[in-house]
Amino acid sequence: VKLQRLKINQARSQPPYHPLRALHNCTVRSSLAASASPLGGQVLSPPRPKGRGAMSKAFKYSDQAQKLLYSTLELEASQETKFTQLLEEAAQAAQNCREWLQIGYAYLEAAQPARALESLKKAQALDPKNPASYLFLSLAAADEGDYQTAQSYLEELLKLSPENQAAPSVQVLFYLLQEEIEPALKLLFPSKGRFD
Repeated sequence: VKLQRLKINQARSQPPYHPLRALHNCTVRSSLAASASPLGGQVLSPPRPKGRGAMSKAFKYSDQAQKLLYSTLELEASQETKFTQLLEEAAQAAQNCREWLQIGYAYLEAAQPARALESLKKAQALDPKNPASYLFLSLAAADEGDYQTAQSYLEELLKLSPENQAAPSVQVLFYLLQEEIEPALKLLFPSKGRFD
């Protein structure tokens, strides 16, 4: 019984699965040093300021929304309403790229790609040289089923950050979502040749 409770509690503590999470466990507010970053030596955005009261209103609301999302395997109607309200409040308070990225990331994790695209486009407009904007925009466009736009965002990401290690994983994900197995395998195993 204790083991069963432990498994249930562990399952509840895990946020819902999204392919984004599989991309080197990257987060919008990575606290990794740039040299240790899984994204080609680039942290997606600067770490959140430390200390009491240093978190902006936008981050507070988006953090609350993500905690709500992580608290259960599936949001009930009342929780979904609260989640949306928190992110709308975060959007009203958002003033910079990092805050819009956080909001877009939360929408992505909640499988709301249209809202994620809106927030991520605002982040990209505020800081067009931030590779994280293009990474998340490509994932949101793919979630919408618009692979051509997703690919163009991915190409922009590679222009800004040619050594980005998340980009090949995203490209493989796009191939697999479109059921293009051969190109995905070539990207995963470049030295193997043909996969007939």
